[in-house]
Amino acid sequence: MTFIHPQNTAFRLAAGACLVGAFVNDRAAAQDACEPLQQVIDAAPSEFAAFYGNEIDGDFPPQITGFESTHKLSANGSCSIAEVVQGDARFSTSYTCSFPTDDVAGEVARLKTQIKACLDVRDWTDQTAPNAPTVLLASYGLLRLSISHHETGPGFGVEVFRDQNGQVAGSSVRGNQTDADGRQSCTPRAQSEINAAFRDYATRTGAELTTQDQFYVAQNRQSAPLIAFITRPSHPAHPAIITRDVKEIDGSVVMTASGDFAGDCLAFHQLLNEVRQMNESVGE
Repeated sequence: MTFIHPQNTAFRLAAGACLVGAFVNDRAAAQDACEPLQQVIDAAPSEFAAFYGNEIDGDFPPQITGFESTHKLSANGSCSIAEVVQGDARFSTSYTCSFPTDDVAGEVARLKTQIKACLDVRDWTDQTAPNAPTVLLASYGLLRLSISHHETGPGFGVEVFRDQNGQVAGSSVRGNQTDADGRQSCTPRAQSEINAAFRDYATRTGAELTTQDQFYVAQNRQSAPLIAFITRPSHPAHPAIITRDVKEIDGSVVMTASGDFAGDCLAFHQLLNEVRQMNESVGE
């Protein structure tokens, strides 16, 4: 994992600015079309509790229980929820939809375009098993997205997992603790607030926009903070924002770091601690 250094200007590329510009502008314009998909992402930390319909009486393996979903991504297709048990505990919960079509390749392309426009998910890996339908996987924080190819049409899925403590990975309250003063370690913000904060930093006079594998970065020598970066979907803490700045504290010039998150609480604090440790090393 890397973070842009205050003196590092190697990423000042037009292509990077275009990618950040797409994040800042295009997603807001597609909000209405994206709402059903965003609702699925928002429901994942609750293991899609609000979407449960009737249990499906099907020929499932013993570790899987299927349910109809009351939420659909489109009128053309059917959606369901599957609980997977490993041992005596829930392992994962998935939301999947199928889209019947005669043009499978065209529908897959449409799905990828929509997911890119709505969630900024750009990178898919082929995880196809031998003699099995094509399966593409991508990450959205700690959620796993999938697109599968079938003769009757593609399927799209969002899967959320539980960690070794039984907590939902991707939850904004995972690992929450309360200190002696009653302050909680997990105090999430709405994703719209995270996006709006970065949009503000990225559109200020003097902002230089760049991209890294897991971050969009706004660097500004004319206003505070010096650096703001927001996670991209491939980062476990997504969506989250971190700001870094230079301040004078007790007569010493130090680098500070703070942030907000709407994704996984533990992953966010790990990211923030890494940045703070990096700041300390800069001052040594």
